[in-house]
Amino acid sequence: MERFVGPVIAALIVVAATMYGWFKTRALDREYEQRRRREKELDMVFAIHAEILAGGHTTQEQTTEAESAYLIENGFPFGPSDRTDFVFDSLKSDLSILPQQVIHSVVRYYRKAEQSNLLVDYLQNPLYEKQTSQEKAKYARQILEVLRDQQQAARAALGDLETFIEMSGAKVPDMTTLSNERLDGTDHNGSPHVEHCPNISKNSGNS
Repeated sequence: MERFVGPVIAALIVVAATMYGWFKTRALDREYEQRRRREKELDMVFAIHAEILAGGHTTQEQTTEAESAYLIENGFPFGPSDRTDFVFDSLKSDLSILPQQVIHSVVRYYRKAEQSNLLVDYLQNPLYEKQTSQEKAKYARQILEVLRDQQQAARAALGDLETFIEMSGAKVPDMTTLSNERLDGTDHNGSPHVEHCPNISKNSGNS
């Protein structure tokens, strides 16, 4: 009987060592995957931060007093709608790559951005051309109001993203932040200051 004890113990040791090695390898693999996910998550947060900041600056420029007055008076946009958000587009099918604490504010910003794009796109619609000057001016003010909301959403999203970056131990990008003022000095919490546009009343009723 004793002659079998040694081989059995040796076999058990081999099995235990094999199991330990397997579990150790699995643990290292999980740790590696978690580290890679954190790195990818942080990289995506930096990319989204850059994209929202760029969009926010564009919106800030579009809501200056001069641009606002031009849109209301002439009924033409400051330019074509901006659909260059390729970073967020790459995430739409799987938002789980973003940290949970930033998803709400980030999605809200991009929803506002798409809403403003759709409003600007409508300016090229033949139905818009049939509206009266007063109707066009009202529609222009609606666009400016959505742009204002988009600007506020950008600040909220950037704040959440920067908080996550700091909590991750990384450095927040040293870039120009969005102020609470438009480039014309008016507060985003209020309506844009637009001088009365006399040409609106002089235009004919239909385009």
